[in-house]
Amino acid sequence: MLKVANKTKYDRKIKNVIFQKGDARNTDYNSNSFDLIYCRRGPIFYKEFNRLLKPGGYFLEITVAEKDCVKIKKIFGRGQGFGKWNRSTLKQHEKELKNLGFSIIFAKEYLYNEYFKSYKDLDIFLQGVPIFPDFDSKKDKGLLKKYVSRFTTSKGILLERHRIVIVAKKSF
Repeated sequence: MLKVANKTKYDRKIKNVIFQKGDARNTDYNSNSFDLIYCRRGPIFYKEFNRLLKPGGYFLEITVAEKDCVKIKKIFGRGQGFGKWNRSTLKQHEKELKNLGFSIIFAKEYLYNEYFKSYKDLDIFLQGVPIFPDFDSKKDKGLLKKYVSRFTTSKGILLERHRIVIVAKKSF
């Protein structure tokens, strides 16, 4: 991803962006260096992001919420956040940000449906995402077939998704 990002930056002659890999828990950047920090899917390190943001700076988060892929996780009996779907991720994130002195500008959760054309498409997808960090196409074949048989619709194989979006402002 860094290679593609840096090539795009070079091709478009963009000079005010830096792409680099690092530990987001403990960065080398100076405190109060950024006007905006964007985090998609985490991991989320609010204390470090708070340190890095300038007073009045914004934090934008789009991340997986507690009800993401519940039905497939129930069939598999495991998965990211398994069994924690009754605890509000949105409320937890808002609380952490407020405790650091952020004001919440926008906070909303989104439930939506994603459809896969085939068993193979869903299998490939599950190999590359952390829904099941230990997903194995061969070992999990029976469970995946069971899920596909129950949730195939006229639109494709249904996967119910859940995201939260938060915009927060660091206090002055």
